Amino acid sequence: MKKTSIVWAASFFLIIALSAWGAQRTFTTYTWDGEVDVAPADAEGQFEINPQNISVPRNPGSSGTFSVIMSGSCAADTWTASSNASWLTISSGMSGAGNGVVTYHYTTNSGGPGTPLRIGNIMVTAASCGQKIFSLCQNGFSEICP
Repeated sequence: MKKTSIVWAASFFLIIALSAWGAQRTFTTYTWDGEVDVAPADAEGQFEINPQNISVPRNPGSSGTFSVIMSGSCAADTWTASSNASWLTISSGMSGAGNGVVTYHYTTNSGGPGTPLRIGNIMVTAASCGQKIFSLCQNGFSEICP
């Protein structure tokens, strides 16, 4: 009678368990000899701004705010805000760590007939979580923001 030997090429398999809310992921490796390694996975980082855009009247100039929302691995990340338009300035919240609020001020879009709408952006750049852009569209004399 011939003896047959079986060699297992793969000695482990991976199970990924997700919690109901996605708050924590766990990677568990089970080996054929019963050893178990459990390592918490990095929670997926999220970086958002709210709202992302706004349309405003031509005059008068005014102020507003938007929120910077950081969660998961981005929760403690540092960020900075900067404007690309001289008429759209940051009053407070030029930088922060984690969640925050950016307060901005915009001036009147002055001029007579033919004055176009204008768009200014505030870029919020997180050290390791990327960049988000807040856009403000201000009506012109006869041109209205979409």
